[in-house]
Amino acid sequence: MVATAVAMLHIFDGPTTEHPMPLTRTQQKLLTDIREAYSIARIDPSDIDEYDQQWRTTILRLILRKIITGYVVDTYTFIDEQMSDAICRIYFKRAGKVIHFGRLWKTKKFKSFVHNGLDNLYPLHKMRMLHDIKPIPNEFRDTIQRINDVRNALAHSFFPENRRSYKQHKKVMYRGVDLFTLAGLQRFEEDRQPLTDYLWFRAHGKYPVH
Repeated sequence: MVATAVAMLHIFDGPTTEHPMPLTRTQQKLLTDIREAYSIARIDPSDIDEYDQQWRTTILRLILRKIITGYVVDTYTFIDEQMSDAICRIYFKRAGKVIHFGRLWKTKKFKSFVHNGLDNLYPLHKMRMLHDIKPIPNEFRDTIQRINDVRNALAHSFFPENRRSYKQHKKVMYRGVDLFTLAGLQRFEEDRQPLTDYLWFRAHGKYPVH
């Protein structure tokens, strides 16, 4: 329940300097690890020419599916985290003081609240809880529901396009577009950014800087 470096990726727009400094030794190591992780996770298309021509299209489509699936699941967990933070802000923030999760985690009261309360709530439960206290705009509740539904399909089915929800098109459709395409990911992103900005505000009392 802290804005981690991974969580910050959702509000980070990219390089902020025209003259980047050389990578540190730690950064170079991380970059090497990332490239190795790409290989292990089979999402590195750089060696596609080493495969037989008949398999290249399939392999590239699978890589795109993995990337999009990972992004959807990561977004889902980020939304869940921000709603948890927003709930904690309501119940633990003291007037005139900034909420400090590091200190809260040292208290039994907060640990019990998280472990026995929040950890047992799904994102839709947290959304309703927040909405009861201060209404969430309809557009954002609809987006949370859509992302929840598509995440469940991707997380619980190796071939989500075969689920009843998508039987008409035989594709994982997101707002009328095949999710496993660049256009589908762009449509998803159009939903994600405004929602995460809003939830960041509910959780931290200010909008992220883009």
